[in-house]
Amino acid sequence: MERHRKTLMCLVPLLLRQVQVMSLHESVSKMIGISNSTHDSISNLKTAETEKGFDSMIDMEKFGRDHYFNKMYTAFFFRQYSEMKTAAKQYSKSKVGPWIFVFSSSIQSFYEGLVSFWIGRNEEDKDRIARGKNSCYVMQNMADTLSKWNFENKALLLRAEEQYCDGNLECAEKLYDDAVSSAKSHRFLNEEALASELAGIFYLTTGRKKRATEYLSQAVARYREWEAWPKADSVQKYLNGIMVLES
Repeated sequence: MERHRKTLMCLVPLLLRQVQVMSLHESVSKMIGISNSTHDSISNLKTAETEKGFDSMIDMEKFGRDHYFNKMYTAFFFRQYSEMKTAAKQYSKSKVGPWIFVFSSSIQSFYEGLVSFWIGRNEEDKDRIARGKNSCYVMQNMADTLSKWNFENKALLLRAEEQYCDGNLECAEKLYDDAVSSAKSHRFLNEEALASELAGIFYLTTGRKKRATEYLSQAVARYREWEAWPKADSVQKYLNGIMVLES
């Protein structure tokens, strides 16, 4: 029994890496529209479980952060609110591992902020909004001290979402416009698409359909240029619905 336990302990680092890679593969597969037979990385790993102590050896609170981030990110990307909220809750419980690169950490902070503002705005959740504001502070600090090129557009988009949550619509409007412009000038195609989409949603919910249509059309074009075909189709379908209502 002890020999089996030692063997399993040797496999833990490989299984942890598999959790991370399989989750990332699932996210990428959905974004580019290829079939993916892996629906739940952790569930598949548990079919190989050979003894009850397996879960305690792979502490998902400590090592599942990347897995839950990818779940949260993918659900956010496709505007799947319920799934996003569930993954965000698990992500918030997980701990930052000992090895995390600055850029990886910044991406997680960026999307956690966007997710937090969406949940906070939908449910008037002050704790979630506070999380978003913290991400906003972190990203602005990175833009100011590390790299304006890499982080400026992200900070602007988070600040736009923050002002939207706070009801400062005029300020939010300028920040959305600036976020799109910054992403474009710094050649972050995917983030130009995202900023355009969120700006479009903002303008739509604040009653400016013409401006919303312009930004959502731009988002579709940029997602297609990025070759995120399912996402482009999803935004186009949303846009078509707006146009039907207008006619």
